[in-house]
Amino acid sequence: VSQSRYNIENVLIYLRKSRGDEADVLEKHRVRLTEYAENKNWRYTIKEEDVVSGERLSTRPVMLEILDILEQKNCIYDGVLVAHYDRLSRGNSKDFGTIIEVFQYANKYVITPDRVYDTNNTHDLAMLGIQGVFANTELRTIVSRFVDGKKDTCN
Repeated sequence: VSQSRYNIENVLIYLRKSRGDEADVLEKHRVRLTEYAENKNWRYTIKEEDVVSGERLSTRPVMLEILDILEQKNCIYDGVLVAHYDRLSRGNSKDFGTIIEVFQYANKYVITPDRVYDTNNTHDLAMLGIQGVFANTELRTIVSRFVDGKKDTCN
């Protein structure tokens, strides 16, 4: 889908470092996303969370702040720019639903360097749902390996 069909001028850039990420991942994502926004002539504001699991929305105060910002009537942002969709959520379907519900209500876009997702478009919503299932499965695998590794070191 061509990104030029969307009227995007102002975005929130959301950066989140997970436990398993390399030390410099936030800087890499910051550079990639700010350059991307600048190339598109978008204004942007950066919001950043450090070493936070994507598993639970309730433990991510910056993401909760972003959702609050998007819901405001006078919100100036057209969407949220992330390096990968799973930076928004890798958690359960309840958290995915909460995030998508806010984006739909506010009529905002989920934006990655690869694609703009319109959460009020059935096809885009289906794609986000599929990616959400894969992201959650990946998270469960990582958690399982982490737990198994801890068990191995305790024996």
